[in-house]
Amino acid sequence: MSNHFSIQWVQMKSREIGWLSIKDQTQGSLLFRTHNGAEQWNAITPSGIQIKSIFPFGKHIAWIYGMNEKAVVLHTTNGGERWEQYEVPVSEEWEKKESVKVRMEFINATHGWLLVTGKGENQQSLYHTENSGKSWRPLRSTSLPSNISGMKFVSKKNGWVTLHDELARNLVYRTMDGGVSWQQVRFFTLDRPGMYHARKPLFIDNMLIIPIEESIGGIYRIMIYSSPDLGRTWKVSRMIPSKQGVSLSFSSLHRGWIVDGEMGVLYRSKQRMQKWDLWEYDEKLKGARGLHFYSVTEGWACTNTALLYTKNGGKTWRTKKLHIM
Repeated sequence: MSNHFSIQWVQMKSREIGWLSIKDQTQGSLLFRTHNGAEQWNAITPSGIQIKSIFPFGKHIAWIYGMNEKAVVLHTTNGGERWEQYEVPVSEEWEKKESVKVRMEFINATHGWLLVTGKGENQQSLYHTENSGKSWRPLRSTSLPSNISGMKFVSKKNGWVTLHDELARNLVYRTMDGGVSWQQVRFFTLDRPGMYHARKPLFIDNMLIIPIEESIGGIYRIMIYSSPDLGRTWKVSRMIPSKQGVSLSFSSLHRGWIVDGEMGVLYRSKQRMQKWDLWEYDEKLKGARGLHFYSVTEGWACTNTALLYTKNGGKTWRTKKLHIM
């Protein structure tokens, strides 16, 4: 790895085991894993692959979507010690370009989806696997807009896609047949002219959560929409002041956090996400992103060059030195 890199995200799955993604200026995206509480990070990136997407699942399982001469998915069940490689049957020329964006989602160790998007209109391809990525079935009739910001499946049939940079018209789509067809969801009305950005949906303790950012006249705010019944009814939180570049994490329905990396402030939820309090201000949180709490007390975040961690629910943050093996 060169001296010119930026940390993309960190996900600790327990106090000892976690995953780390780094983008290197010369090598591209790289994947690392720790088994000693982030004291050391072991390089586990498969050789000869250009990584486009990574999906860690628990302590030992992960998938990588990458490109070499073909589009492939790599799968590990032992923390990256060994990778199995499987081809994805892409057929369109635009799917083979380096500029494509790829989103990967698994609901368990066998069922997953790949969403490949290009820069042009009608350049979206969705693929589904039922055998841990060994084979992928194309679901061509996606009929989704191109400005996708996130994808979340909560079961084999139910999935959600969110969009960005829309004038509050088409922010959320859902499928009830595993991704074959998609319908626009209109679950709220915003009569304020502005720009809106729906974040990737979350599914916590059977609650569907969709954060939506609002920008009006240079003023940024974020709202948390939640549904206990897969979109039939919704509640919305109070507006939370923010700047561009917020990151969210929930350890349960009763505890969530939002970090505003531009301002260096951390908000904490109460009343099942309906209210949010300013919890902490810390200079170390400026530039922070990738917020990830795996318990009510212990969480991690990153800046371009540093790892940050807390052991008291975000009241104090410390910097963790990056030791790459």
